[in-house]
Amino acid sequence: MKRNKWIIFLLTLTFLFIYLVFKYSYLVGFCEQSDYKCRLEMNQWLFVFSFAPFLFIASIISLLLPNRYFESWLRFAWWGGLVVIGNFVYIHVFATSQPGDMFAGMFDNLIILSAYTFFVLGSLIQLGRTYRARKN
Repeated sequence: MKRNKWIIFLLTLTFLFIYLVFKYSYLVGFCEQSDYKCRLEMNQWLFVFSFAPFLFIASIISLLLPNRYFESWLRFAWWGGLVVIGNFVYIHVFATSQPGDMFAGMFDNLIILSAYTFFVLGSLIQLGRTYRARKN
């Protein structure tokens, strides 16, 4: 199980690196800072990988967990992660508003924040349930 922890950690470290490359693409040399079209495309990719910092924090915490708690959390994280990724896909692909729409993108951050809140609270509840089950 220790190997799974490190695999998850390295994957999230890779996602964090990709996130930072898209965030600072003008420093890496992908785009000029004044190139609007390139920056717009990089911002779209940045939006796709915006879960990376939060996932990185969760993976650091999971490295410190004992194996029984990690296994319990991992079972939840598979489903919780799918919900978060599903919200990103919904916002990025299906919820694009028509040009001139007054509410274009107004609720995107609220949906993303609710997905992250669901994931964090669900993780804490799952860890608490595992702790209580082991305690009894």
